[in-house]
Amino acid sequence: MKEQIEKELKALLPRIQQVVSMVQESEENWTADYDQNDPDDQYVRHMFYQTANLQFA
Repeated sequence: MKEQIEKELKALLPRIQQVVSMVQESEENWTADYDQNDPDDQYVRHMFYQTANLQFA
């Protein structure tokens, strides 16, 4: 099972890196993408931020 998980993660890595890059780009200008007065937008921004940080953990 370990080998299969590793294989799947390696296959996902390029896509994950692309999404993380998009999150980082969005974070640089987050006020254009997120309404700071909207709790749902803030939640999404927080989740994106956490996702981007997970890749580098």
